[in-house]
Amino acid sequence: MDILCDNEIYSFCPEVAGGLGVPRIPAEIVKNDKPFIVQNEEGKDVTINFLLGAKKALDVCLEENIKVALLKANSPSCGNINIYDGTFTSNLIEGQGLTARLLKEKGIEVFNETQLKDLKGFIKANK
Repeated sequence: MDILCDNEIYSFCPEVAGGLGVPRIPAEIVKNDKPFIVQNEEGKDVTINFLLGAKKALDVCLEENIKVALLKANSPSCGNINIYDGTFTSNLIEGQGLTARLLKEKGIEVFNETQLKDLKGFIKANK
């Protein structure tokens, strides 16, 4: 089964949807529990952009009846297993980005690009 050929794909970047540009200054979650704080490498608080992007991603999933998302590993938005620790030293910790967390809380399965075999299995089992 080929994921791209056999399924409808929606391309969506929560960070761009939340108002951040491309390219953008790297950002990390510096406080990983409520109230969340996300800062970019220059120390600017970009939390609202990440929260808004997560909400917009959820809205698309709900409107389009999307049950599974393929997200970018380690991202402060999309990381589903690990995220950077907020020190901008490339140190990974166990945790979830804001979009991944919100989607999972709402019952949407999330995978990253290193979990394509698991994603294929999930899709096959849920067709």
